[in-house]
Amino acid sequence: MEIAQQEPLETYTSIEDLIDALPENSPRYILLSYPLTTRDGRLSTPYVMLYYLPVTSTQQARMLYAGAVEIIRSKAGVNK
Repeated sequence: MEIAQQEPLETYTSIEDLIDALPENSPRYILLSYPLTTRDGRLSTPYVMLYYLPVTSTQQARMLYAGAVEIIRSKAGVNK
């Protein structure tokens, strides 16, 4: 079992579409970017990392997922 980037990358225009696309038994890290206008009028597109861990995931998948959270967060740059 390994962590791999899903190919092809998907772009969703609604949260409902994203929810429908998530697998029932496999955890996912989701990198979400959305447009935001700051108080001073600048346009920003921050990243938000969502964690998806279905209760039906295997114990092995849960352990792999939990152990990789910090690595994925760092690589994605969501702490900045």
